[in-house]
Amino acid sequence: MMNTLTTLGATLILATSTFAANANATEFTAADNTIGTQLCMAVAKDNKTSLRNTMQKLRVNKHVMTEKLMCNDLTVEKFAATYALTNSAKHLNIDLNTSTTIRDLSAQRNTDVLVVSGSK
Repeated sequence: MMNTLTTLGATLILATSTFAANANATEFTAADNTIGTQLCMAVAKDNKTSLRNTMQKLRVNKHVMTEKLMCNDLTVEKFAATYALTNSAKHLNIDLNTSTTIRDLSAQRNTDVLVVSGSK
């Protein structure tokens, strides 16, 4: 019984650490300091509070974010879906489950750093 619990505990720790490492695999870097890039970086942080605060500071509403903003030449919906930014998508009322995208899960990116630029 004790051996089973030890094995189960080790498996859970390993699975959690693997998930945490994969969740933060992409590092986002701002290309410039424009308002569009600031908004895209807030989306890329995937933090509801940070996104809400940035939107309030820059006086931008959800409609502008979802209908007019482009991040790296992608709509915010596609940007969030591509990089699995679920918290940002939820805050912007974007349902990532209804959009159809094809993502190669086995593809390796050349770099872990992604330069983000917003529409101007």
